[in-house]
Amino acid sequence: MVVLRHGELELYPRLRRNRDEVLHEFQHLREQGIRSHRDLASALRMTEGALYNMLRRARLAGDPRAPD
Repeated sequence: MVVLRHGELELYPRLRRNRDEVLHEFQHLREQGIRSHRDLASALRMTEGALYNMLRRARLAGDPRAPD
């Protein structure tokens, strides 16, 4: 890949973030008073469906940071 050959990979943002990163930011936004899933998803730069699925998987995994 040309990007790797020229050492410019850092110019391309990651498309995926791990659950810990998202849940940490999710908690912070909720503490700031943002409650709607639409606004939370927008602030997290993800779709509402992706946020819903991430929260569902976190709940299934027993993560206490994911609300019911």
